[in-house]
Parts: sequence; structure tokens; C-alpha cells
Amino acid sequence: MKMAYSIGARGILALKKNHKLNLTLGLNYSAFSNKQEVINIYATSSGGTAWQDRAGEGGTATITFHPKVNIITLSAGLDYKFKPKAKLDPFADIELTVNYFTGNFSFDQISNGIYSTADLSSTTRVGFQLTGGLQYDINDNFGLIGGLRVDFTNLLGKTSASQDIHTQNIELSDKGITASGSTSSALNIAYVGLFLGVNLYLNSPENPPGK
Repeated sequence: MKMAYSIGARGILALKKNHKLNLTLGLNYSAFSNKQEVINIYATSSGGTAWQDRAGEGGTATITFHPKVNIITLSAGLDYKFKPKAKLDPFADIELTVNYFTGNFSFDQISNGIYSTADLSSTTRVGFQLTGGLQYDINDNFGLIGGLRVDFTNLLGKTSASQDIHTQNIELSDKGITASGSTSSALNIAYVGLFLGVNLYLNSPENPPGK
């Protein structure tokens, strides 16, 4: 994947009065896409195989492949603030995630017998994410937040299935793919993202965050 964006929100509940250790709950949407040229090799047979091109002749063709994958992530975990009483506060999070996958794939200049579009069958995987960054308090009600997040999306729940490119539904098959008598290795899906956001503090005036 070459292009991606994410948008989301999270809530933090202090577990201790000093605000150093906190509980996190989050919801995030991520979209990934790509556009890449691939070579398709096709052939003909006396029986009129589905791999022949529109002219009924074998050969090769350049195809533009457009994969799109969406992930909705629910997360829960722990947040640790290193300097909760300072206006500029470093923090680190570790969270368990539940990731819901959807997507679709399209092909341009496709040969006869292969569908021009296919859908990724929706599925769910369990993983975890690590986050580190800085939080800056503008005042008692608002702040800025930014940092780096690493997501490991499919540590648990991997499945395998026999894949057929002559179909309009493709399974994630991250445990391994069996096709044409051969099996590929398991897939580990992970990504790294930079983020920037705004904090809204809901603490009472008598006990603002870090004060």
C-alpha cells in the first residue's frame, strides 16, 4: 500500500489521582490504497479457455491493479504520562485492538474470463498497538497531542482459504493461501503512522488535568 490516512477519537480516564496511569478507549478508521501496474500472462486452448484475451489469442497484458483496504479499530489499554503536571507531557500507550477489515480490488485492461472487480470478504482480527508522543496543554480545557503509533493488526484470528482469482469475493487468508497446489506463508499485517490531534479536557475546574 502506498497511500493511507486515519481518523479517530479516544478517551482517557485517570486511574490514579496523579494522572500518571490512565485507562484508554479508542475508535479509529484507516483507509489504505495503491495503484500499480502488473503483468498478466494468458493463453488459449482448443477448448477456448477463459484465460484468452478478447481477440482469442494468448500473450501478455499490462494491467493496472487498484487495491483498497479499510480497517475499523476498537482499542482499549493503558496510558502512562511521564510529567502530568507539566504543560508539555511525554506519554506512552499500549492497547489491545479488535480490527474489522473490509475492502475491494479493481483491475483495468483486464482479459476476458477474469472479473474486473472483487470484494474483500469482511473479517475481524485481534492485535495490539503501541503509541508514544507529546501532549501540550493550552489551558485547562484544550490541548494538542501528537506522536507515533505502531499497529500490529492480525496477531490472533488468522485463517486460511483456497483462493481463486475467478471470483468476486476474496478472503484475507493471512494464515496462508493455498492455490494451484501450493501454499504461501502466513501474513503479518502491520503499519506505522504519525498523528496530530486536539485534546478536550472534561475534568472539573477544581481538578483540571495535571494541575
